[in-house]
Amino acid sequence: MSPLTGTVHDRRSERVDADEALRERISVARAELVEAIIAESEDEELMDRSLQGEPIEEASLIADLETAVAPGGLHPVLPVCAATGLGLHELLDGIARGCPAP
Repeated sequence: MSPLTGTVHDRRSERVDADEALRERISVARAELVEAIIAESEDEELMDRSLQGEPIEEASLIADLETAVAPGGLHPVLPVCAATGLGLHELLDGIARGCPAP
């Protein structure tokens, strides 16, 4: 499950539609993640947009994610199944796009 995009993958790593209950859980998790990213990155513009209920595009969140992760205040957790590789693509993408270069 990708909290930024709301997509779910089945065991074969194919995208499938989530049922209503799962969509609600994704929505709550995304809101919490967005709030944490904005709080840790201290981006006032995104904070104002979020408080006004404006949609925040993924590119803005990814940029702020790197800012939030760099000082060590935010530690994103991305689940991965070692046996099937489920979530591996999302993990690697998240590291490449949202974490500072060493």
